[in-house]
Amino acid sequence: QLRKQLGGVILVSGFAKSLPTLKMLDEFTQGSFDHQKIIETAKHRAVIASKNDQIVPFSWSKELAQQIDAALYEVQHGGHFLENEGFTSLPIVYDVLTSYFSKETR
Repeated sequence: QLRKQLGGVILVSGFAKSLPTLKMLDEFTQGSFDHQKIIETAKHRAVIASKNDQIVPFSWSKELAQQIDAALYEVQHGGHFLENEGFTSLPIVYDVLTSYFSKETR
C-alpha cells in the first residue's frame, strides 16, 4: 500500500480524546486514533501548547505529543491562543516551519 508522505504537521492546542467543554468535537475524537500512522506519514511533527490553556488542558497536548513522537513547544501564558487573549498571529508556528525547512536543506 502506497502512503503519501507529508512534510510535517503542526498541532496547536492539540488533543485526541473527548473534550468535556466542546462536546461537538466528539465525533473527531471517538474511536481509535492511529498514532503510528501519523508518525509514519508526517516526517516532522510538532505540538504547540500553552501551560494555561483553559479549553484544552496542557497535559492533553503533552500526551498527544508523546503519542505521535512530536516535538512539544510549551508557551507559558498563551491561553488558548485566541484573539481575545491577545493573539492575532502565532509567530512560533513560523519558527517551527522555518526549522522544518532548515532541516530539509541539510
